[in-house]
Amino acid sequence: MIEVDFTKSLAEITKSLAEIIQIEEPTQAAYHAQNMENKLEKTIKEADVKCKTKKKQQALTSLLLTSNQKWQPPSRHQIDAVLA
Repeated sequence: MIEVDFTKSLAEITKSLAEIIQIEEPTQAAYHAQNMENKLEKTIKEADVKCKTKKKQQALTSLLLTSNQKWQPPSRHQIDAVLA
């Protein structure tokens, strides 16, 4: 009798685990896919920031080198033009 109850309980637990695994696998796959997508977006944005920073530095350097006047800090208008 005890062995039969144990077998039934084991079968119910196994069935429940199988149902949980079927539910969790797609959820885990979706989580991992979203996680990878987030990492990719972060990498792209970091590269974009580096590129824009480099362009900004080059533009400011070019502005300073082309100026025949004594060095002066760039005006707000010049900074806005570089950042646009």
